[in-house]
Formats: sequence, C-alpha cells, structure tokens
Amino acid sequence: MGQEHWITPTYPGGVRFRWQGVMDFGEFYRYLKWILQDHGLIDNDGFTPVFGGPKKTMETKFVERRMAGGLKNLEIEWKVFKKSGNYFKYNVWITILILGMKDEEVELNGVKRKLDRADYDIRMGANVETAADEEWEKMGVFKKIYYNFFVAKRLQVHKRDLYILFYRLNSDVKEYITKPRY
Repeated sequence: MGQEHWITPTYPGGVRFRWQGVMDFGEFYRYLKWILQDHGLIDNDGFTPVFGGPKKTMETKFVERRMAGGLKNLEIEWKVFKKSGNYFKYNVWITILILGMKDEEVELNGVKRKLDRADYDIRMGANVETAADEEWEKMGVFKKIYYNFFVAKRLQVHKRDLYILFYRLNSDVKEYITKPRY
C-alpha cells in the first residue's frame, strides 16, 4: 500500500448525504452499480480489477438485520479503484446505511408499486494512492530523480481529476435520490 492523498475527509467520515423517504432501493442499487461502471471504476459484472492479480468484488460488506414488525437495517460498503498511469491509483469508497426499512405500497398513475421507506445515510470518500514508499527506497538513482521531478508534480493533476470524477459521482447519486420519480 502506498501513500494516500485524500481529496475528501478520511475514511470513515467522508462526504455524507442523508435522506428520509420512499424509493425503490433495488433500482437505486442497480443505478449505483451502473454509474460506477459508467465512470470506469468497475466492469460489467460489478468487479474492480486488481492489478497483477484476479478481479475483486467491489462489495466488501453487506449486513442485513431483520427486526420485529417487518423492519430491517442494511449496511453496505463498496470499495472500488481505478489505476491511472504507472504511479497513481484512484480509490473510492461508498458506505450505505439504511435504518428502519419497511415496505410501503404506493399508487402511481393508477398502478400500485411496492417501495421502500427508510432513513438513508450515504457516505463517500476518495483518495489518490501513489507508489509504495518501500519500493521507492529500493529503486535506483534515476528512478528517484524521475519520481521527485515528474511524478510528484503530476500528483496535483491526478488529485484534480479524481476530485472532478468523485464529485460528479456524488452529484449523480444526490440527484437520483432527491429527484421525485414516485
């Protein structure tokens, strides 16, 4: 693991979005996977590539707790990344906490739909990871000069690129949730 350069508050804080209301959570889950795929962070099957190894699932945690009265709590954590060049890796994590989810039947244009009413708390964060420090100490003089003069200066460009990617993703998620479709 290399050195992390955060563009958001560090894990587990991140950028937080909280919303209470009714939505189709299954549809939101599929939309979130699609938007991550659209931004190049996962492939078609929901896997993030591990460079130099097999593919890795993006979902690192999925906990569902059922309670009396048909209520349930969900905790979902996704960690995805995208390699940019030889020295930089963009890491993005998303944590979704859903409290008190219950089914609710809503009539839309004369059609009854089953939706989920809950308290949704979504936290997202991102950082740029540079090459591991141990590797750079073992490298030759010319590679160190290259790293100090060129790679380190490009870090700001990569942080800007990840900042733009992350906040587009964040605004897409917020727009999807707050835009009334039900």
